[in-house]
Amino acid sequence: MQKPNISFFFPAFYDEGTIIEMVEEAREVLAEVTTNYEVIIVNDGSLDETGDIADQMSEKYPEVKAIHHQFNLGYGAALKTGFAACQYDWIFYTDGDHQFDIHELKDLLPYINDYDMIAGYRKTRAYDNKKIRSFTSSIYNIFIKLIFGLKYKDLDCAFKLMKRDVVRNSKDFIDSAFICAILFFEAKKNGHKIKQIPVSHYQRKYGSSSSFSFLFIIKSIVELFEAIWNVKYREKVYLKRQKTMLKKLDKK
Repeated sequence: MQKPNISFFFPAFYDEGTIIEMVEEAREVLAEVTTNYEVIIVNDGSLDETGDIADQMSEKYPEVKAIHHQFNLGYGAALKTGFAACQYDWIFYTDGDHQFDIHELKDLLPYINDYDMIAGYRKTRAYDNKKIRSFTSSIYNIFIKLIFGLKYKDLDCAFKLMKRDVVRNSKDFIDSAFICAILFFEAKKNGHKIKQIPVSHYQRKYGSSSSFSFLFIIKSIVELFEAIWNVKYREKVYLKRQKTMLKKLDKK
């Protein structure tokens, strides 16, 4: 199999304890399986040492780039920034908390000749608060499947390898927690072939999740309606309005 060119990025938010390990592991794996590669760290407004360590890694290695959000814009915005910064034919991303094994990228690569997106789904979930997080994640996936008509597993699993065209042909990525669902929806809509394989998920080595809070729930509800509007209804409404305007012009 011909070695691909891969842009690898990971969003980082209060991940000062894992960035060095993430970068070193990524360089080790990518040097083995690619012809050319880059590693991009998207620091999403962290107030700890995340940004400084990211800059240190970019200064140490020419293939490593650090991008900084001035403020914490959220997971969707961090992924959008990462996608936009990637230059190579294939894009691979995971999260900066190092709960996934980057070496398992090798398990995705055999499918690149036949599929446009190879997405992992977690064999088992390693959460800080397993009962609550498992329940909310299950509800999320069921709800998203019903709304968007998607039958894929574990949509928000942060371990995906895809052609740049998958992102380029997805015309709308909103800055929300539902960006992963939108990614699947747009990929399917645009005729891209999708493959899912199981991947390992490990307990967090450093820090704790910042995604489960009352504010996060309220924000997610708002973003859900925004996602539904952008993905399912906006184009239809605008098209209908345009037809109505054309009919009025014809009558004149």
